Amino acid sequence: MARLSKALSLPKIFFIAMMLTAFWGTFIPRAEALSMGPYLDISTGSGTLEWDRSGEEFDIDMNTAAVGFVLDTAPANPTVPSFFNYRLNIGLEGKELEDEFNNDLDLVGITMENIFAFSLVQAPSFRWWLGPLLHLSAHSGEGDTVFDEYGYPYDVEYDFVQYGLGIVTGINFKVNPYMTFSSSIGFRVLETKGTASLNYYYTYDRYITYSEEDLEGSTESFFLNFALLF
Repeated sequence: MARLSKALSLPKIFFIAMMLTAFWGTFIPRAEALSMGPYLDISTGSGTLEWDRSGEEFDIDMNTAAVGFVLDTAPANPTVPSFFNYRLNIGLEGKELEDEFNNDLDLVGITMENIFAFSLVQAPSFRWWLGPLLHLSAHSGEGDTVFDEYGYPYDVEYDFVQYGLGIVTGINFKVNPYMTFSSSIGFRVLETKGTASLNYYYTYDRYITYSEEDLEGSTESFFLNFALLF
């Protein structure tokens, strides 16, 4: 079973996200100014990963897809227009990494993003906004099973967290009195911290962990986000 990152566990992230959601739901007026709904987020980018003890570093390409829950404090044109709006995204994310040797790594995890946006244009059914974001996520997964120079099969298991900053701009379009469609585009710069375990297989489903090292790196990515707010 995959070990969670030493830095932060998935249950802790989920708990923090739920507490933050409860806070906003409690202390922000639930009128027309607050909307919730589902979202889809896709991204593509690149970066590096480095094994701490061996010093081995390699380049990676990254693609992700996430679905989840979004909360927005000023989706379109509320009764009292607001220059500022806060947006919270909490979701499940699938992440695919490919290294420079064409080895694939598939991970799943929980992601949370806080966006602090400022209105550029406001109209009766339209809002264009721009602002910074704070990202936090935790992932776990393993790479392809490959063979060493002696013909023995092994794979690498990864557990890590990613955190960082970004910039995002988006539009909210009020479809009808009950629903707002939102789309946004942005750029993220994330740091990676965690562990990597090298597992050698001695039967098809049993293995021994040969070594475990700390892992660090960074990624840069562009993303698109689509949401429906009710």
